[in-house]
Amino acid sequence: MPILETTLNSDSSNEGLAADVRALKIAVALLVTRIPLEHKPYAVCDALNNSGESSASELADLIKQFLDKAHNRT
Repeated sequence: MPILETTLNSDSSNEGLAADVRALKIAVALLVTRIPLEHKPYAVCDALNNSGESSASELADLIKQFLDKAHNRT
């Protein structure tokens, strides 16, 4: 397997960390949209909602919006 060498942003300010979290949330939501419907991508939202964590529920809502848009359910 080839080795990937990269440099990551090391901005540890509140703004930098918030931007990183936003980017990660969007990346996760976009990846979930690649799951075919027959593999039940909405189960990701259910699992996040069942965790009892408010931040997980917020991510579930974001993922659901992306899934609805990707599968023309808006």
